[in-house]
Amino acid sequence: MPTDSESIYHPTEGAFGMLSKIAIHKAFKLLGKNLIMITDEFYENTTTIDLDRLTEYEFCEEIGGKDYYLYSADKEILFTIEWDSFFFLIATDHKKMDQLIASDLFEGFLCNDKTDHYWEYTLE
Repeated sequence: MPTDSESIYHPTEGAFGMLSKIAIHKAFKLLGKNLIMITDEFYENTTTIDLDRLTEYEFCEEIGGKDYYLYSADKEILFTIEWDSFFFLIATDHKKMDQLIASDLFEGFLCNDKTDHYWEYTLE
């Protein structure tokens, strides 16, 4: 990959990477969401964790490779994997999204029901 020669960090495909988990932990704390639900990709297992009882590192260790849905118990914010891509999605209301944007925890783009993305990258 051309990014290898530039020492650019590669995100993890189809899973939350460590840097993303740290930012997600900080986002939950920023929004005052301490009771967090973790659900695997096939909806077979859901666990609940209390962020007040875990360090940032322990939170990161709780999130496994197949845990695709992280959300507050009140279902006001969701972090979820976008299958086969190198990004994840954040779903919440405008007010909370504005807080997350202002926090500079994440790099990304805003989308709506008209947003598309493609699975390949070609040089033009």
